[in-house]
Amino acid sequence: MIPEVERVKQMTVTMSNVFLLIVFAANLRTLDAASSPALIWSSSRPMSDLPAGIAGNTVSVDNFHDTYLKPLASSPEHSLVVFVQNKLSVEDFTKHADVYNPSSDGGAFKNVKTAMDESYSIQLPTVSSPTSAIETLFTSFTGEVIKVDNPDEVQTLNLDPSKSYMIVVNLPPVTKHDEYGSFQASDAAIGHCMRHMQKRGLKFSAVYTAEDSQISASDVHSGRRLLANEGATNDNYTGSFWSSENALIFMKSVNLTITRAVQENKQPKENYQWTFDQANVSSSLVNESIEIEMKFDSPNGTATISFALIKTDNMGTQWKSMRGSLSLVSKDGPKHANLSNLSMDYDIESLKGYCYHCGKLVPKPSIRNYTDNNTIPAGDVDAVELILYRFQLDISFNATLRNMSNENTTFSADVWECVEFFTIPIWMGLLSSLILMMVLFYGITMISNITTMDRFDDPKGKTITVTVNE
Repeated sequence: MIPEVERVKQMTVTMSNVFLLIVFAANLRTLDAASSPALIWSSSRPMSDLPAGIAGNTVSVDNFHDTYLKPLASSPEHSLVVFVQNKLSVEDFTKHADVYNPSSDGGAFKNVKTAMDESYSIQLPTVSSPTSAIETLFTSFTGEVIKVDNPDEVQTLNLDPSKSYMIVVNLPPVTKHDEYGSFQASDAAIGHCMRHMQKRGLKFSAVYTAEDSQISASDVHSGRRLLANEGATNDNYTGSFWSSENALIFMKSVNLTITRAVQENKQPKENYQWTFDQANVSSSLVNESIEIEMKFDSPNGTATISFALIKTDNMGTQWKSMRGSLSLVSKDGPKHANLSNLSMDYDIESLKGYCYHCGKLVPKPSIRNYTDNNTIPAGDVDAVELILYRFQLDISFNATLRNMSNENTTFSADVWECVEFFTIPIWMGLLSSLILMMVLFYGITMISNITTMDRFDDPKGKTITVTVNE
């Protein structure tokens, strides 16, 4: 009987584990679904009939529609305005709303914070697919439904305060390279829309939510066509894109700064700066190395950047850049400065099948090769700083197998970033952990050395006496 009971217990534990795995998998599916927070406020309608949001609890689509949106949209002569962002998460408020400052005005969410503070409001940390609930409300809403793709169009709407409206405003998209500025622009649009509706005498409740909690992965380091299209539609992505048989390059802009002292005591100092955003790029395969030259031209000067890429092993699984050069022909009047083949270490490296990407590539110069042009002596040059913004490079040492000039060729999906493995936060974490481990080890050592008395008084035996000398 005992073995049978044990076998039944083992089967019960196994079934319980299977059930836990099923529940865990279901939770993973829920987490993968599009979700984002939702902020609700109204200056004319109390929120006491709506349940408060609970941290760690995800509001389902049906619950968000039936418990929150439907009551807001069912009040007579009361409108519902929904502001929809492409990306919004709780971390965005933590990062961009200046939440750790007691006297903060909201950071990038200044108008939203003011509306939440001065009105009846509710915060829902996580709502599953809020846009699906909004679309469901379209069919049951009894008033007029208005969809606005540009927030500026709200000011052109002829709104009657005696009617009910459901206005869905699509805010400007959040871009990954400038999240703060994107949220700030959306917040300004929300403020303009609310002020316009208040001037119209419209009673309304507002909802601020998003399609998802993060930007789609396809927006990051995508192929050549996407980079080119973004450059055509977004000024923040303008730059140079170029391809040849051996190289594929995208770059937003280049900034060059030369710092020099104008007196013998090296004080004060002057900075000369050049900014380039268009390049004429050429490359060639010479002796198993790819030589790349980028020539930038602007009204105040012409700069030339050159470097070579070589394989670091016989198998060709790794490649890196050799020491390159920087040249500058200045056209900036009497304050001109020229550079001739200034030695530069671009520190570009990657693996086979990976493309190299760096949001801010800062090569390391050596001013020993600076050429005196009788205007700025080499000894007076304190620093030469070159920065390449949004630099992305993919190469092929065999154009037969992979021709980069092919129209269908895109950047590799796998990206080798320029971020160092041991960053400052990692070192801080390791150092803090080491100090805590040392404190713990010291404490355990002290506890282990605690000993008890090895002799005790025996009431039936001879009394223990301790001689004390004065």
